Amino acid sequence: MARFLVAWEFGEDLGHLRRVLPLGRALRERGHEVAFAFRDATRLDAAARDGFAAWAAPVLRRPPAFDPAPVNAADVLLNLGFRDIASLRGVQRAWDTLIDSARPDAVVADYAPNAMLAAARRSLRRATVGSGFALAPMSDPLPAIRPGGADEAALRRADEELRRSLAQVEGCDGIPLGALFRAEVNLLMTYPELDPLGPRPGDYLGPLACSREGLEVQWDGSRSPRVLAYLKLRDPRFRAVLAALQGATAQSIVAAPGMPDDTARECSTGGVRVYGRALRLAPLLEDVDACVGHGGPGFAADALRAGAPLLLLPMHLEQELVARRLVECGVAVMHLGDASTVGAALAAMLADEPLRERARRFARELGARPGSDAAREAAARLEALAR
Repeated sequence: MARFLVAWEFGEDLGHLRRVLPLGRALRERGHEVAFAFRDATRLDAAARDGFAAWAAPVLRRPPAFDPAPVNAADVLLNLGFRDIASLRGVQRAWDTLIDSARPDAVVADYAPNAMLAAARRSLRRATVGSGFALAPMSDPLPAIRPGGADEAALRRADEELRRSLAQVEGCDGIPLGALFRAEVNLLMTYPELDPLGPRPGDYLGPLACSREGLEVQWDGSRSPRVLAYLKLRDPRFRAVLAALQGATAQSIVAAPGMPDDTARECSTGGVRVYGRALRLAPLLEDVDACVGHGGPGFAADALRAGAPLLLLPMHLEQELVARRLVECGVAVMHLGDASTVGAALAAMLADEPLRERARRFARELGARPGSDAAREAAARLEALAR
């Protein structure tokens, strides 16, 4: 039996939780002990319900300001707090304490560079799992991640600034930047077409199966187009998207986790039903015509398997990169404009029959690929690492 510490440090979406909990279950089925560290302490009960030990992950102090256009993976980490030396030192001490408590044989990181760094200092075995955004391709300097590239001098400046930060933390001087991003085992739990920094050589295990947890709702009996939306309340375009759905000749179901139930009822008008919690997506996707989201890889994968075209409204860089990849594949429309044009974008997507046919064809191609249980396959790879 091996002990694993599975760490989630950056990223606020439930996709991280949806990935690491099934992985923990699969490792436990193989006889191993698993503990979790979650950046979001409100999610610890999800691990506890499954009988796992779990801690709140040490997280860096949020910077007062950030660059809205980071040039590479080093620049992203600087934006996330790696410039703050006092915070970085404190977080590394906290990870030491957590690792001492968990006593893992291996650390598995889902966008957890501080956990990776702490494990590297201790020469622990390490692995990464994720959608690909945290798994930066290795080059010198670290490559540009934004469309259009970046000046090499800017890339090198970002790399050197991150190295200077690490050099000021005890035990981190001389640890290569690659230790923050890559490990002995690196598992891409996504499709190559959804990899925001890909495609590239690597172990693409595929995304996890569509979640069957959450509130169960059903489409009504009409045959009007069926639109499934998964939206973030913090998106300033949220109300505009609702208005666009209400003005469309379609029935729409909207998942808006965190919205109070009375507000959700007030927003449920016309052909639109809004729910302030996670929904069971699998039955809804069996008979959906189109999906609306932000570009989260989990929901996007669910829509792709269902053959549903996507209207994507990215809120941050990773979502934008995923959206661009799907636009390149011809199965999605990306909207980066202001709220006033959301309605026109939705109407154009619903009227685009070639787009729908490409989405259906893409789903058939995915269905023809060799199938595997991504969580169990990942667990087998991790078991081999810990031997």
